[in-house]
Amino acid sequence: MCAVTEYLENGDVAAYLAVHRNVEFDVKISIGLGVLNAVQYLHSLDPPVIHRDLKGRNVLLSDALDAKLSDFGISRQRIADETMTVGVGTAFWTAPEVLLGLKYDASVDVYSFGVIMTELDTQHAPYADIKGVPSMHIVQKVTGQDGAVTPLRPTLTRDAPAWFVATAAACLDRDPARRPSISELRDRFAQALGALRADAR
Repeated sequence: MCAVTEYLENGDVAAYLAVHRNVEFDVKISIGLGVLNAVQYLHSLDPPVIHRDLKGRNVLLSDALDAKLSDFGISRQRIADETMTVGVGTAFWTAPEVLLGLKYDASVDVYSFGVIMTELDTQHAPYADIKGVPSMHIVQKVTGQDGAVTPLRPTLTRDAPAWFVATAAACLDRDPARRPSISELRDRFAQALGALRADAR
């Protein structure tokens, strides 16, 4: 018995962005929309499936730069009122409530997508601009365990459109209830991509 899988020649998003330093913004939005389409499908299942490890390295790109989710090793069905297992995901992409060992829901994927947005914008890993600080200290700042009023979040470039900045900030909200749904994000990205392509004609 053998398994045949699709060959995705452009590798993962993080690697692609590292090699191609001037990726057009509409391409970035298209990649983001592809991720949202995949996550929306997972969340629409009954019961919903939470990916729990969304990050650039787990998004693969086809030759046409279509985004495909990978690494479902820690994905899990969400059962109502069940406390999900903590200690999963990659810390810089992981929602604070998971890092703190609190009960969480599908909004953790929204938070992780917000971090992916910063990857797409800066073309760097989150917090790459913070030098000489141990990862654990960064995590403490992200969760608010350092006592700061405003928790640390990944930065965006000065060129990022206002709607993109506001959307990323909403995804990265400390309060899961204030984060947008994947469906809302999909609508925003689809509208933005349509406008960008219309302007390019």
